[in-house]
Amino acid sequence: MIKSAATCNQPCNLTTFKMVGKMRISDFYDCLDSYFASGVTPLTLWNLINADMAAITTDEICAFAHSIGYLDQVRNGGKTAIVVDTPFDFGLARMFETQLEIAGLSLEMHVCFSLDEGKKWLGIDEALTTKLTIHKIGSCIQKTETGKLDRVRSLNLIHEISAAIQCHKNQNILVDLRDADVQSDMLDLMSFAAECAKYGSDFNKKIAILIPNTQERIETARLFKSCMDVMGFRLRQFFDYEAAIEWLLNSALGIRSTSGSIQKAS
Repeated sequence: MIKSAATCNQPCNLTTFKMVGKMRISDFYDCLDSYFASGVTPLTLWNLINADMAAITTDEICAFAHSIGYLDQVRNGGKTAIVVDTPFDFGLARMFETQLEIAGLSLEMHVCFSLDEGKKWLGIDEALTTKLTIHKIGSCIQKTETGKLDRVRSLNLIHEISAAIQCHKNQNILVDLRDADVQSDMLDLMSFAAECAKYGSDFNKKIAILIPNTQERIETARLFKSCMDVMGFRLRQFFDYEAAIEWLLNSALGIRSTSGSIQKAS
């Protein structure tokens, strides 16, 4: 299972971390490594609602808090909201906050049980929030696109994913186009596949694309998959997020999909 994700919302100067499943303290170190590689923002929101932190000890929390003193230099005056779901997690988060104060870090922190409360404390305007690159730590890089997706923007998308892979080697790729208005003809699809081929080593892992379940988009996806198959890429399209994740992370599944079909993981 993918354990964490970092979402950068540039208009809000916000990075949101979403943690899922059983966590180790090393997962938090990995998150911060990805965060600094991708660019630091003044605001951070940690969504730990679906995280299980029972295996993390108080000693590990203390050591983690005292090991990130460099934050004071790059995020001086920054604000961090931590959203939890259980009293145990709330206690760990408050202990972390206390240890940061003992370490002398000048970061503002707020621990709460509601995402809305966390965003309100950070001063986030939902109207300005946009979905940009999402780095999923644990075998997958995700990119969500919304709005009009024409030829130029599609090529930029390929370049952005390639750049992200430079910071996160050997990662599978998930592109969510369910809310995007794709405007591409056959020549465009062929050029997209050719552009991916230019960055061959960056796109040599599994590629999953999420699309809406409409006849027009299914046909476009089928044509694009045919172009990618010719280039030797391992690509599948899905309607369901969980099915796409299962295929990306399950090495037991076959690495090639049936040509010209929309696949769901079984």
